[in-house]
Amino acid sequence: MPVSSAPFDQIPLWGFGLSIVSLALSQLPPIKTWFSAPHVSAEVASRTGVFNAFGAVGYQLYVSLRNDGNRAASVTGLRLRVKRPDGQELLVPAEAYMRFVGGQGGSQVFPVTSIGMPSGGTWTETVMFRRPLTPEEDSRAGRLKVNIAQSIFEGQQRGDGRHNPNGWAVADAALVREAELLFQKTELSIGSYELALMADVNGRESVLKRLSLVIYDYHLLTLSSQMSDLKYGAGITMPMNPAKELWVITSNLT
Repeated sequence: MPVSSAPFDQIPLWGFGLSIVSLALSQLPPIKTWFSAPHVSAEVASRTGVFNAFGAVGYQLYVSLRNDGNRAASVTGLRLRVKRPDGQELLVPAEAYMRFVGGQGGSQVFPVTSIGMPSGGTWTETVMFRRPLTPEEDSRAGRLKVNIAQSIFEGQQRGDGRHNPNGWAVADAALVREAELLFQKTELSIGSYELALMADVNGRESVLKRLSLVIYDYHLLTLSSQMSDLKYGAGITMPMNPAKELWVITSNLT
């Protein structure tokens, strides 16, 4: 007596196909590993430091990069694209990053070059971005720093600090005035700014994070208040007064 094939005839052919595909997929690695590619994302702290280096405005961000892809990533050309309130856009390269080194008396500054991250790897640093100075600007700023430092040293040798309430010697007034004029040539203006943290990931340009911040009049006042400390060598022979540092609230853009 022939065996009936009715039960098998009632199972659609596509059902067998799905079963075979499901079985095959269950034996294979996850689909995301089939295609080798890096995927670098970024997180940025909620405040951006804004500084004025002899007329060239810079930005300081606490940046955390992560490679979520399944391939090692090489990150180069870290930079900020800054859209000013007047609509002008500037590209501001990463100049250096700061890292605390034990036994070195505080943070040390290192140049930003190529950042290598394995799959799942991270890179977290405080990064300084600044418009590159022209050769003339760099020469003038460098000369002023040396001359101000030397002037203060000579004043200390003469004991000039004894005549000041804080006991500090001051630089020559003409040098201080020249430095203040450079300092006042700020590129910062009141209004809303949009920042895009960008980099080349394995040679391909990528926007890692979009941010926004607003500069108010009191921010400019905070920056200008730093000029009164130039004569003592603030930012040249000694650190800037922390109370006069400018940190602006920063929001993420979708």
